[in-house]
Amino acid sequence: MEHTVPERLWHGITARIEPQVLHLPKKRPFRNWLRITAALCSIVVLVFFGSLYNRDDARYTAALLNADAQPPLKVEAHADYMQVEPLTLAAVDSDRSLELWTIPADGRAI
Repeated sequence: MEHTVPERLWHGITARIEPQVLHLPKKRPFRNWLRITAALCSIVVLVFFGSLYNRDDARYTAALLNADAQPPLKVEAHADYMQVEPLTLAAVDSDRSLELWTIPADGRAI
């Protein structure tokens, strides 16, 4: 004897047998370009502000000359520190050492 299967039961059986297809919305290329552009702009802004933050311009720069008019030292005075860079190596006896004195405007050596 043949019986017809109710429609709701038949849909349940076919849903279990047939593979289900997941429908994903298509990605819009505009959103990808927008994300890439925002990331690149962020990098440019970070590099720009990083270069401003790390800027340390010397207030004064001087090259000291020896008796032969050759610059053995370069001195840079910054806001909070002084940088001394030797340009040529000085021959110093082993029982002596080099000294650098700074004399401010009032004339008293530090």
